[in-house]
Amino acid sequence: MDERSIIRHWVMRMTVHLFPAEDFGWLAPIFAERIKGFSLRRLAALGVSDAARDRGLAAARRALEADGRLTRTEALRRAAEAGFPASVQTRTHLSMLLVVGGDACIGPDEGRENVFVATREWVGEPERRDREDALAELARRYFAAFAPATERDFAFWSGLPLR
Repeated sequence: MDERSIIRHWVMRMTVHLFPAEDFGWLAPIFAERIKGFSLRRLAALGVSDAARDRGLAAARRALEADGRLTRTEALRRAAEAGFPASVQTRTHLSMLLVVGGDACIGPDEGRENVFVATREWVGEPERRDREDALAELARRYFAAFAPATERDFAFWSGLPLR
């Protein structure tokens, strides 16, 4: 983590994974919209208005831009000050939206505290690929590691639908 050669990010099965930082630009976008949609729906179900969510995210983003790094506690404090209803149930989704939205990566912890770092400072300008190429690369790596396997195995492992 300290060398910035690996990254922690929500990807497969909507869980945090460690992977090479050089893969961030093509790997993270495969899962970003699906995770973002899940968190948006969950926050709405918890009664968080779009306006409160957007104010909270904007406040956390401003703090991250100003400092380049932000503990999870500080991000939630800033969001709450802006009107985001920070609770045990909502805090994870605010964190997920901050990370999968491309603003932050999960950097080295401070003790037991997660730290968000500005993505552009952590990984620089990431390699971009179109979605089909990115999916093909992910599938190549999966089948190289887990063959013999099926498309259903790949879908289960990745958390992506078969379509």
